Amino acid sequence: MPLIETRDITRVYQMGTNEVTALDHVTMGADEGEFIAIQGTSGSGKSTLLNLLGGLDQPTTGEVVFDSQSLGPLTKKQMARYRRFSVGMIFQNFNLIPTMTASENVKLALAFGGLRGVERRQRAASLLERVGLAGRVDHRPSEMSGGEQQRVAIARALANQPRVLLADEPTGNLDSTRSRELLALLREMVEHDRLTVLLVTHDHELASSYADRIIMMKDGKVLEN
Repeated sequence: MPLIETRDITRVYQMGTNEVTALDHVTMGADEGEFIAIQGTSGSGKSTLLNLLGGLDQPTTGEVVFDSQSLGPLTKKQMARYRRFSVGMIFQNFNLIPTMTASENVKLALAFGGLRGVERRQRAASLLERVGLAGRVDHRPSEMSGGEQQRVAIARALANQPRVLLADEPTGNLDSTRSRELLALLREMVEHDRLTVLLVTHDHELASSYADRIIMMKDGKVLEN
């Protein structure tokens, strides 16, 4: 049974007087410990799908299911808890707080998760070491390369031990070497931690090198799975 899935979801947006169908009856799922790449042209619905899986948006029809529970009936408080503890998200733009160090960026996520004091410091240090940044904990984003900033973003996304990581074009601002390093890191987490990764990427070579399978999308539909 999939850990996270969509069941016949449609997402329609109202754009002035026009209705735009971003997702059209999409059914897909990811098992625990599976690495899935999602590919398709711009406007195919990839980011909309990730936003629905991450609880940032709700489907017009159909349902998103996590660990056998539909997200539809959840209250605002329950949805906030889902976003905080069940799924982590990283994006093409690293979205780090520029005035904070790597450690402080991660500790902020841990604070939202309820971790305090020494435990918070130790967990932040452990996460940054895990992503290969033990020597950069006190550096601010402006003092780090793009690849290092994205690693901080991964550490922050994994701060509260989510079971699913949703990655929307995380290598979009990285060169090919840093992109491979980043996906190798995610692959290692899939193997060792049973993390489930759903990765949106335009790079077919990267997708086929690191993912267990590829979902192809076009015009809001899943073409190939």
